[in-house]
Amino acid sequence: MPDALTEKKIADFRQKICDTAVRQLAEHGIDNLSMRSLAKELGYSATALYSYFRNKDDILAAARTEAFNRLADATETA
Repeated sequence: MPDALTEKKIADFRQKICDTAVRQLAEHGIDNLSMRSLAKELGYSATALYSYFRNKDDILAAARTEAFNRLADATETA
């Protein structure tokens, strides 16, 4: 029987998806970023990612939000 998905496991995998998306964007550009390319690198099917995000735009929005939060934290610290 597979392990139950906890809130932490869900959050951790969402983070992994976002991190992978940011890296792929930096390396290959937005035109080459797709649910399929993310899933392939993560070792999942593309449909599995839709359990965590509605679509690619949701992933990009989450990644942007995280980047802005890191910038805000760094600015506040400075």
